[in-house]
Amino acid sequence: MRIPPGAQRIRHVSHLPKAEMEELLERDFAAAPGGVLTMHDVHMHAHAHAKKLTLAITRAGTSVEEALVTLDPYCGEGSCQHFVRLPPGARQELRRGDALSLICEFHNEAGFPLIYGVGWNQEMCGAILVFSPHATPHDASEVGDSHGEASFWDEGATEQAPDEEPRVADSRDVPSLVVPRG
Repeated sequence: MRIPPGAQRIRHVSHLPKAEMEELLERDFAAAPGGVLTMHDVHMHAHAHAKKLTLAITRAGTSVEEALVTLDPYCGEGSCQHFVRLPPGARQELRRGDALSLICEFHNEAGFPLIYGVGWNQEMCGAILVFSPHATPHDASEVGDSHGEASFWDEGATEQAPDEEPRVADSRDVPSLVVPRG
């Protein structure tokens, strides 16, 4: 990630492709009835220069990306640092062959480039997803826990300027949950 000083409406995508998703969740899919996992909550994380975050899914066998949940505006800290409940029903299903993306829109008002990192002068675009059922690891050396949490962070994702004009956000705003209707 490298966002130039003064850049507006820069779109960064952290993507978990279907092959990596299947490998990461192989035992969970095998343990799930019908091979279907249920997504419950997501924590979408970025820092102060992020203005809008969207968790999207591309269903197996399609090339259409569907927004599951959007935080717009995203305030970068405080009230924005929480888990968001995913809408009930078919949108919560996660199947083999699906891919997930976290789409982060940034405005860099800083006088220096923003790079990926944990510092106040750096940015992130990542998510933690809570799902069930979760297969318990065979031993404690395996990554994860028995609650069914999967994280995806991508330092090498691509940035692009979207065609749409974003809403102007104030860092004191509390984000509203935007659930696509379908």
